[in-house]
Amino acid sequence: MSSPRQHLSTRDLFAAGATKIHVNTPLHRGNTPLHDHDFIEIAVVRAGQALHRQLDGLSPTTPGTVWLLMPGQWHAWERCYHLRLANICFAPELLTTALAHCHDDPLMAAWWQQDRPLRMQLDQEALQAVSARIDDLAQHCRDGGPLTISLLGAVLATLRNYAPRVHSPGRGDRVMRAIMDAFVNDPARPWTLDLLAQQHGLERSYLGRRFRRVTGMSPLAWLGRHRCELAAIRLLCSSDPIAAIGKSVGWEDPNYFSRRFRQEMGVSPSTYRSQLPLPPTLPREADWVQWR
Repeated sequence: MSSPRQHLSTRDLFAAGATKIHVNTPLHRGNTPLHDHDFIEIAVVRAGQALHRQLDGLSPTTPGTVWLLMPGQWHAWERCYHLRLANICFAPELLTTALAHCHDDPLMAAWWQQDRPLRMQLDQEALQAVSARIDDLAQHCRDGGPLTISLLGAVLATLRNYAPRVHSPGRGDRVMRAIMDAFVNDPARPWTLDLLAQQHGLERSYLGRRFRRVTGMSPLAWLGRHRCELAAIRLLCSSDPIAAIGKSVGWEDPNYFSRRFRQEMGVSPSTYRSQLPLPPTLPREADWVQWR
């Protein structure tokens, strides 16, 4: 039985013509469905506990944990115990218009370039400071216009002041970024270092060193991780045979796929598919979203 992801859309969250910024403060108990968004979400944990599910498994979440999710990055909250969140949601195009200074800031620029949900941890002082700015934004969020944008900028600036420095994947190296984009666009292609070197006019050992300097991984290791991430989504969201999923991401041999998946995710594909089953997908208007 297929369990498709729930997709939360700007069409439902933001009113037509309104400033595309929204704050909500949901209280979660139990599990939420697997979901993604077409907007940027910054989820600040203010109280309670939970496990946060992302592509590479589960991460414990406590007060002060911050998750930044770009459009298309799926996640779920599981085993929530009085989990009180402050969710700041805004349209990504604001980063190229009213909030362009946040997009280009040397410290914040890396936030928007992560290939998976970004986790940051704040101490109690930082959590209080960020929460105060979020409360200001929530109070005036429906007013819209320049005030709302300025208050969102204040939230981001406060988070910037307290958050640890984040590594930027590929910033400033367009060739390496192009290689990563090619992997994402065609993961099943039989990529080799020789092929990449030929395409970009680089010597293969130099290409490998340069890619590692940018990402901390070799090109083929990065590709392998991305393939495992795609496979993880398909394992959780479809009933396709495991061998077919491996083939769809570029690994024809099911035994080799299983070994590579275990190396990356820590468990076999079959175990990953069966562990902690997600709850049934809820209708979009279901109470778990708690947008208002």
